[in-house]
Amino acid sequence: MTMLTRTCLVGLAAFAAAAACIAQTGLGDVVWRTYFEAGANAMAAKSWPEAETFYSAAITQAQHARSPEPFLTISRYSLATVYIEEGKEDQAEQILKPLALTLSPDELNPQLRPAILTLAGLGEVFYDEADAEEKDATAKKIQGDALKKIADDFNLKYRLSRRYYQWAFALDKHFLPPHSPELQEVALGFGWSSYHAAEYPDAVEGLTELFDIVTVSAQRQEELSQGSATFSLASGNVAGPANQDLSPAAISFYLGLSYEAIAAEVLKDKPADAMQNYTKAERQLSAYAWDPDWGKNNRTVLARVCQEHAQLLQQSGQKVQAAALNLKSRKLQATLK
Repeated sequence: MTMLTRTCLVGLAAFAAAAACIAQTGLGDVVWRTYFEAGANAMAAKSWPEAETFYSAAITQAQHARSPEPFLTISRYSLATVYIEEGKEDQAEQILKPLALTLSPDELNPQLRPAILTLAGLGEVFYDEADAEEKDATAKKIQGDALKKIADDFNLKYRLSRRYYQWAFALDKHFLPPHSPELQEVALGFGWSSYHAAEYPDAVEGLTELFDIVTVSAQRQEELSQGSATFSLASGNVAGPANQDLSPAAISFYLGLSYEAIAAEVLKDKPADAMQNYTKAERQLSAYAWDPDWGKNNRTVLARVCQEHAQLLQQSGQKVQAAALNLKSRKLQATLK
């Protein structure tokens, strides 16, 4: 049994106990869990046809249960994840569209909530696996073909992590009010896994939500600290990547990097869009350029972004604006020495 499987089983047992619905399924839970576990193992091994088979069997098993949720939702999203990794977007859409169309606030109940929490938990499983592999490769200074093979593996797990967090994020955003603290860990997981998977527009979406939650929560905490009430920033109900700095300055740093990466991706074909993303990066990084902990990091990236933006402006004939940004970049670089 792999570490992935062991962690999945622990997570599945925890959510099943919390949902208190194992006894109601009529399957029993063991059969569904066996198929689901086999699907997770196959997916981690990139054995997509096998993963399809096992997740399809898990769906069938859940459909015949007296109380199919949350097992059915989890199984369907897992199969959709496999289809997406295989490039079968149409088949994934056939699964996801009915799920999206049937969602309503009335469905936020003790059965669906564990499904959301478990999707986030599976996102954490794959993220932790990828993070551990990447750090191990760095520590051992692995290079060449060996590094490529390991990188292919942990990049896949980052993508799978992102996909599970994305499902949980979309479901939670559908039910919860804007900037709800309960969204914090899911937004963190979605933004952070998307960043590592080089899916930068998704990283911006997740990290922007996280930034808003953190800043709004900090304001509430400051207001409440004047009285006798207390406020906890973290909900503690959903798993997310551990040991991440949740300060606005830290989040802004990664938002700035994401905007810069998006600009680089569209630079050739959509220079106007690239300029907009460079401007967003500059705004985000400038806000915390002198933060005591993250200021130097933000200024380092900001100096580079200004230079890249200036070069694009120069090419488009906007020489005055380009000169102003180049000057700003040089001034920032001087503060880094």
